[in-house]
Amino acid sequence: ATCLIEEHARAIMELDKELEEVDNGLYTVKEDLLKLDQVVSPCMEWIDIQRKDSQKQQKRSSWQYAVDQEGLDTLKNDRYEVTKLEYSVRNVGLPEEEETQVIEVVDLNSGSLKERAWDDIEADLISRQQKLQQKWDELLEKREMAMSTMEGIDPYWVECDVEKINSTTYILSGKGMGWSNGFADGKWTFYRDRNEIIPADSRSEALLEILVPEI
Repeated sequence: ATCLIEEHARAIMELDKELEEVDNGLYTVKEDLLKLDQVVSPCMEWIDIQRKDSQKQQKRSSWQYAVDQEGLDTLKNDRYEVTKLEYSVRNVGLPEEEETQVIEVVDLNSGSLKERAWDDIEADLISRQQKLQQKWDELLEKREMAMSTMEGIDPYWVECDVEKINSTTYILSGKGMGWSNGFADGKWTFYRDRNEIIPADSRSEALLEILVPEI
């Protein structure tokens, strides 16, 4: 039992390490989304102003507005920089009125410094955030399952049957030492010389997968 607990503890430490890495990744993505919003929000406000101004123009007219380099220089932070901000509208005041918005952004942390539509960058960040969150949830579920199962198995090891094979090898079996949608009969082989315990049937293998989950 002590041998299995030690193996379980090492697995939990690895899970905790992985959880911390995923948590750091989530923090970074959330920070990037906030920084992207810092440069895009003023752009949206500018576009809204141009839209309202265009509605005052003569019907059937078309207009195009663009921010010059001096204005663009104010739309950046330590992560993102707006390189193009334009708004155009056709057929003002008519049912077929059509508007176009252009907000291109450069990720200053990327090696290519390629201009991209801001919403493409946002979509990539949100997708990464969702994948990291899913991984974090799965890791946490594994950890909680492993912890609760380890606590539940404790009493069974006291009552298990032990068969000596030789001076270093033993077979342990009994109720609660396996798993099949709940605690079940199981069988284990214990090697005393190397302090190692391994499953000896499919139910004990299933229990080990919970107690020592793969990341």
